[in-house]
Formats: sequence, C-alpha cells, structure tokens
Amino acid sequence: QIVLDGDRAVMPNAPEVTGYTFQGFFEDIDCLNEFDFNEPIVADTTLYAHYELNDIEVSLYLDGDLYDSLSFKYGQAFTKPADPNPGEGRIFVGWFEDDEYLIPFEFGKTLTESISVFGKTEEKEGHVVTFVSEGSTFTTVQVLDGDKVTPPATEPTKEHYTFKYWYNDDASKGFDFSTPITDDL
Repeated sequence: QIVLDGDRAVMPNAPEVTGYTFQGFFEDIDCLNEFDFNEPIVADTTLYAHYELNDIEVSLYLDGDLYDSLSFKYGQAFTKPADPNPGEGRIFVGWFEDDEYLIPFEFGKTLTESISVFGKTEEKEGHVVTFVSEGSTFTTVQVLDGDKVTPPATEPTKEHYTFKYWYNDDASKGFDFSTPITDDL
C-alpha cells in the first residue's frame, strides 16, 4: 500500500493459508519484531506476514473411555501408537474410525483436522507374539486364538547386515505367517 510520509499504514487482511494460523506482520524476515501499525511511516517499509502450523489433536478412546490425547502439527502423518495393555482376560482388538468399531483405522494418514480414534478390547483368549531381534524385544503383538499374526511393518536394522526373515524355533527357515496362532510365541 502507498502511505504518505508521516501517515500510518492500515493493517491489511491477512491472506488465509490452509493449515496455518496468522500470527501478525513483522518488520524483519525472521519475524522477531512485530510491526506497530500505530507508528507513523517515515521510510519505505517491507512487512513480513508470519504464520504458524496449526495443532491437530488426536483423541484415543478405549472401550468408550478417553485413553490418551496426542498432539500433532497440521500435515504430519499419524503413525500407529503402541497397542494398549487391556489387562488380564482381555485382548486388544484394534483401532477404528468409528465408535461402533466397524471401520478399521488406517494409520499413516496426513492429519488436516482433529480426529478421534476408537480402540476396542474383547474378553477372548488371546496370545502374545513377541518379535525378538539381537536378543531384545523388537515389538509385541496380541493375536486372537486361531488368528494369524502379521509381521511388523518395519524390519530391524543392523549396520552392514540385511534383514532376512523372522523365525520361530528353526533359524534355517522363516516363520510361516499363514500359521494360526494357538499359543504365545
């Protein structure tokens, strides 16, 4: 805008930027010194609009009760949290998009708004499958009796080595993931 020497600039409407909240106009490119529109203009002036990424809240519910709240930034991917321990005699079934537990939640989605994710447990016999790498627990998974276990989405890493496969008792052959699980592994 054109401002006569000694007059004040009029604060323009901030352009909207999806996923960001406008923080103000600043005198410097690093946005450290906020511009005061009450001060008269005595020289050519460049202003910088400053925005911050919006916070996105993810509410995790377990069997209808709030279990945890997580905070992410707009556009960040929501990765699967650790499965909750439902306690003795129960097994964690999974995370769902709806509170009727009909639509499994697909993790890895880019977040653009706050969401709720619903976890379900059941009173069923289940088994714990522990994936071990280099003598340490890599991850554990709960599996319903008779169901198949899915290998972890990520593989263990070790410098100068390539991961080959998961095995149970016989290290010379990989575990058959089509095997129904009937006991803890």
